[in-house]
Amino acid sequence: TGAVFGGVFAFLLAGGGTCPFVSGRGGQAAEPAYVSSLPALTDETFTEAVAEGVVLVDFWAAWCGPCQRQLPILDALAPEVKDQFAIVKVNVDEQPELAKTYGISRLPTLVFFRDGKPVKTLVGTQSPEALKKAFAELPGGDS
Repeated sequence: TGAVFGGVFAFLLAGGGTCPFVSGRGGQAAEPAYVSSLPALTDETFTEAVAEGVVLVDFWAAWCGPCQRQLPILDALAPEVKDQFAIVKVNVDEQPELAKTYGISRLPTLVFFRDGKPVKTLVGTQSPEALKKAFAELPGGDS
């Protein structure tokens, strides 16, 4: 058990992990939340935003520690990959219907959409390299 605990502890220190999402939780961030410059989608803007091309949607919450680690990674990556895919975010506390529609149960959850359809889902904090690799491996197009 010591090896298992040590491995889990090392994983958490490395920035991994997820938070359970329960609709209506409305938790509070333990510390001031990171302010991301990514476009924030709503029920009203979501469909149009993911309708064309490839869009990576970050389903997140302010109270989720791994989400707070993911947002700066996405902010830094967005300008680098803008010719390949867009990156946007959805706050699940503010948009619970979108979270329900896409079956979000852990945060952060990152979903690649191609022409309006979800084609790949990643759960937990992801590195820029992992996101670029996931994009390169997307089904259904000439990525």
